[in-house]
Amino acid sequence: MKRRTREYNYDWMLNTVVNAGYNMFNGTPKEIQGLNKLVPSMRDLLNTFLRSGEMGRIFLGILVDYFDKIINAHKRGDKIAMGTFMCSHLLFDAFDGLQPMWAEPITGLGGFIFRHGNYEYFDYACEKGFTETSCSGQRGVIGAVMADLMSAAKPDICVLGASGPCDSNCNSMQFYAGYARIPLIAVDTPSVLVDDRVEAYEARDVENMIEQVEKYTGARLNEDRLREMLEEKKKQNALLNEIMDLMRLVPCPVPIMGITYIYSANIFAKGSTLTTALIEEVLRVSLENAKEGRAGTYSGKE
Repeated sequence: MKRRTREYNYDWMLNTVVNAGYNMFNGTPKEIQGLNKLVPSMRDLLNTFLRSGEMGRIFLGILVDYFDKIINAHKRGDKIAMGTFMCSHLLFDAFDGLQPMWAEPITGLGGFIFRHGNYEYFDYACEKGFTETSCSGQRGVIGAVMADLMSAAKPDICVLGASGPCDSNCNSMQFYAGYARIPLIAVDTPSVLVDDRVEAYEARDVENMIEQVEKYTGARLNEDRLREMLEEKKKQNALLNEIMDLMRLVPCPVPIMGITYIYSANIFAKGSTLTTALIEEVLRVSLENAKEGRAGTYSGKE
């Protein structure tokens, strides 16, 4: 790994960029122009969020909140659980004393933001023994963690909520847990997914996972918070159904970046009021576009 890559922590760099983008919405046109001159390699990215309007501001606010929780987790006395997007972030958000850190959204954001990409973090993980044929979705964060380049420090446990569409969803957490000698907590995946016996088995397996997380971290599941977040998720699902109905119109009035923001937030912030605000804003813009016969593109044409 190049020396310049080791100068700054992976999550600190991401946090710095999303904070700059979020604060940009409070700037004057002259201040925004000045910022663009200072960060030429980030200009197009920041302007993408800016052109998205309130949707971009809310999404950046979700990212700011997420990185603050991750980077300061150990300072607050919370444990960190690293996992993949095949595990319910909402469930782990409901624990007191535990902060989930999913690999794919953070790695994806690194690829989206960093001019140098994630390649050196990928390579570092492979140099330490991770297979080079694995999915890159987990290797960015794992490489940064193994290189001691995370302000959040190292995770305390690894979790697997389900097997993913590719084997490296599971293999990545198995590899890192073995490398770091930390607990790996997983649920089983039966070969049959839809009969009554399987549903009862899976429910008990998730209960066992909760018990193991509590045992190895000292965290406790807050059922009241879980109930509140599930109710918020129901509200989000109803809003998403309205957006999906609008997608049937020609031209499609739903903003493309809005869907990108929702998809991303749904991985690591579902059930939060910030995500609800984001979906409501995307729906509002979509309804306005539909009323005026506009497409959801910047040009308004399809």
